[in-house]
Amino acid sequence: MIDVATSIVRLNRDVRRASNLLDRAKRYSLSDLAGPFLQTAEAIVTLESGDAEGASRELEATLRQCIRLVGGNPVGRVAIDRIHVYLAIAYAHSGNSKLARTHFRQAEPRMRALGWDDLLQRCEHALG
Repeated sequence: MIDVATSIVRLNRDVRRASNLLDRAKRYSLSDLAGPFLQTAEAIVTLESGDAEGASRELEATLRQCIRLVGGNPVGRVAIDRIHVYLAIAYAHSGNSKLARTHFRQAEPRMRALGWDDLLQRCEHALG
């Protein structure tokens, strides 16, 4: 449900549907590893709801937790770079172009390598 919600909010920006799925996911026991994925999805919903500053705070906290949990694991690095992508967008929307560019530079190689063209375009547009 967390992955589906993340995809729905990423691809369709359907905040209501994603939020409903995340609320359903919270009814189940979540592993320690699933926690950051849930928090990331909730932060993306916050961003798509128009609260860039709130999303930045949520994503920064999630980033720290995710780094502790996955460290250098290559699969985990994908999740970390996804957080950097949304931090770049959130900081750009809240007017902090320096932090936005820092996070964008972190995630840009993986965005290009994995063909995350939609997110790459959003970042580039947000950064101007």
